[in-house]
Amino acid sequence: MKLIYCMAIFLLNVHDKINYIENPCNFMYPRQNDRDWGMGVFFFPQFGIKIPIYDTKSLRHSGFIEYDDGLFKILDLNSKSQNNAIHRQEWIGSSHFPLLQVKNDTKDLLIINWKGPENYFGVQYSEYKIKKSELIKNGCIFFTYKELLISKNLPPHLKWLKSWANMGINLTKNCLNLREQPSIASIKIFCVPGNDWSYQDLSTMQFIEARGDWAKFRVQLKKAVERSIDSEESECKYQIIKELTGWFKIVDENGFPNIWFSVTAY
Repeated sequence: MKLIYCMAIFLLNVHDKINYIENPCNFMYPRQNDRDWGMGVFFFPQFGIKIPIYDTKSLRHSGFIEYDDGLFKILDLNSKSQNNAIHRQEWIGSSHFPLLQVKNDTKDLLIINWKGPENYFGVQYSEYKIKKSELIKNGCIFFTYKELLISKNLPPHLKWLKSWANMGINLTKNCLNLREQPSIASIKIFCVPGNDWSYQDLSTMQFIEARGDWAKFRVQLKKAVERSIDSEESECKYQIIKELTGWFKIVDENGFPNIWFSVTAY
């Protein structure tokens, strides 16, 4: 038991270091202009969970999806390419945040992998169907994006992860209106842009409270502090240029999260 625990701590530390190298200042950067995130996600509470997948047309059992070693991997029994990872899942999670995107189909059937993400070798995959009942049977828990953002009834693991993740605008080359009250009719305070690698001005925010599809945040707009090339100062030194408090509409009409976490690996 101690060996398993130590190995888990080792993997978490390795992943933390990788994330630090790739995104050292822990800002939330939207991955791309993609607003089709489905109905929500299933949280996989541990490694090694293997769920049957079914062909979209024939509904025949065609393999498995497994959460293993920090990745969701597909084993397609009808494909020569076996055990390939669904890397697009990194856009909403990471090896810390094992979240499987799903799209509604029927009462028990869900669609996964509907955009055909590529693996490291450029192999394109088809969508599959998966049974909600089999996910639940294996201890997986469904959450909408709104629940992940504001719910207090999350598993301890997810609460811990949220405690160190920064939040930010989940819109690429766009901004989200910060308003005085939780209503689109309320006065607009400022349109806060999504963070971008090409911008020196960035933002961070702290959640205060929620009301329906809206949440109140304290927003800090920051500007990178210039430093010399040989400076030993932190590369994450930012000057706060403005602080604002107001309400964001945290999900759109389709449940897409306008706000998200800095949980991704880049």
